[in-house]
Amino acid sequence: MHTFNFVTPAVIACVCLLICGCGGFGPKTVHNGTEVYFSGGTTKQQADKLGQLLVEEGFADGAPKSVQLRKVGDDRFEFRIVTKPEFFERKEFANSFKFISLQVSNLLDGQKVSSHLCDDSFSTKKVIEGLQGNIQVFGNAQVYIHGISESQIANLQSIMEENGLHESEGSYHVSKEGDQFVVRMVVGPDFFDNAEVLEDVKRISLALSEKAFDGATVEWNLCNDNFTSQNSVSAAAAPVVTK
Repeated sequence: MHTFNFVTPAVIACVCLLICGCGGFGPKTVHNGTEVYFSGGTTKQQADKLGQLLVEEGFADGAPKSVQLRKVGDDRFEFRIVTKPEFFERKEFANSFKFISLQVSNLLDGQKVSSHLCDDSFSTKKVIEGLQGNIQVFGNAQVYIHGISESQIANLQSIMEENGLHESEGSYHVSKEGDQFVVRMVVGPDFFDNAEVLEDVKRISLALSEKAFDGATVEWNLCNDNFTSQNSVSAAAAPVVTK
């Protein structure tokens, strides 16, 4: 199965800091040099799961770092990372942490997660809203799912298999957003503007609209490996009613 390592040397460079101050950040666990604080109703089990993910992904690499997992309300979490000030407004890190939030969301059963880039007192300097989703596996394809019913998931899987999308390693995110369904597919840069690929995904989008999503509009995005859209097409089996 193809999985994306969200930790790059650039991401490591921006977060290799420990917190300063007198505490008040909640209890902590330590995973290979990375302090994982947790608060707001976050459990130690959830913090340990996060720490294990950070070790597996290479973020917790033995160098001292500090993060915090904070629950806000009933269904929302903040993943807070102590970050060097020069990285607060760097767009490339916003894209990376958008995907990191998705990884943490999957860890927390698909709940909403935002990444907070913080100074060394855990004061938020930049908020990056993330995608939500739980991972399902269709053959060799890794599919993050959010806001879609079980019957729709079954139809989605069937259509992906009919079109061979389960045969190769790949990552997808499929969600209901407002009145439409949005598919994000990670592809290489050579395919962002490939006419044949755009034609194929528009055809599949139409099939999804007709057979899985009750005629709703399907927007299919060709994305980089942080699920940031680089091009998109839309299709609907039924006319879109405008007011």
